[in-house]
Amino acid sequence: MLEQKLPLDVVPFVQARLLARTVRSEMAGSLPYLPKIGFVRRMVVTFDVSTETAAGRKRLRRVAKVREGSDQRVQKSVFECQVDDMQLEELERRLLAEIDEATDHLRFYRITESAHVRVKQYGSFHSTDFEGPLDL
Repeated sequence: MLEQKLPLDVVPFVQARLLARTVRSEMAGSLPYLPKIGFVRRMVVTFDVSTETAAGRKRLRRVAKVREGSDQRVQKSVFECQVDDMQLEELERRLLAEIDEATDHLRFYRITESAHVRVKQYGSFHSTDFEGPLDL
């Protein structure tokens, strides 16, 4: 159907146009399968919220609460998670709504290597293996 190579960043736009043309019956046949490549990523989210005031302490609790629902807390202000593009955008939106950018600090680190290659752990804390079998 498409006889040309496309940059990966335009694939979603091409998929949307092909779907629209198919829905409007402008194209015969079905859409080609275009796999999702690299959209799920492991992230480390860190934050430093000023707790000098009562409002700052309240913000700190709210920021931590946003993260505790779905992520793995590594340290008090460090969380590890696995998100796709949409989840990352939602995460950023929710955290930015809670912090005061004049006094607080928020960072997102994308981890690119395989977890067993780059993470060395010592001590009593054992992190969740997001890619391993689910233990209930």
